[in-house]
Formats: sequence, structure tokens, C-alpha cells
Amino acid sequence: MNRTRILAGAVLLCMPAIVSAAAPGDFTCVNRNAEINCSAEACEVETGGFTPMSLSREGNRIEVCAYSGCWKGPLDLIRTRGDLTILHARLSGGHGQVSVSYDRKLKVASMIWGNFVQALSCGESG
Repeated sequence: MNRTRILAGAVLLCMPAIVSAAAPGDFTCVNRNAEINCSAEACEVETGGFTPMSLSREGNRIEVCAYSGCWKGPLDLIRTRGDLTILHARLSGGHGQVSVSYDRKLKVASMIWGNFVQALSCGESG
């Protein structure tokens, strides 16, 4: 019986740990300095009195939070070349599509979502 316990313990130690750590390539970004809202005619830049948005990637999903809500969606495009990754997803609840360009080295992203065109500062989650 002791031998079985030792063997079971050894097997458990050799198994990969199941943890909630983020995968490489995951990130979280925020537009702390400005909010940019564009139309076909022009873009307006607000640098005070706006609520920052957040953008996060976790695996094959992306989430955008703005004001009092958050919307998620599975990534349907992921392209990486060097430090640059291009992402695209359709967000839940009919909140349209989001396109993101993320530079892992500079830790910045640009996001186009509806008429928002945001420059974001990022931190890697994994």
C-alpha cells in the first residue's frame, strides 16, 4: 500500500500544474491619456473627463470594457510577425467587431472598435 501511495505521489508531481496563470501573449491595456472618437469627417481627442477603456486578451478570447460594461468575443484572426500581433474578434451582445494591433516589445496597442480609435498602454499578463 505504501508503494502505491509513493507511486501516486510521484505521478502527481510529474503532471503539469493546473494554474490560473496567463498564457504567453496575453495582455491587458488601458487608454489612460486620451479617448479618441472618430467619424468619416474627423477625430476628436478628449484628454480630460473621460472614463478609460480596457482591452485584454486571454488565450483565444478578447474583452473590451468601456464605461459600465464589458464585452467578450473569440478571436477569429490572430497574426504575429516579430513583436507585432494583429487580432480581430466579434464582441458579445451585438457590440460589433474589434481590431487590435499589439506590439509586445513596446507594450502598446491600437484598437478600433466602432468609432473609437484608441492608443493604449499595455502590460503582459503572462
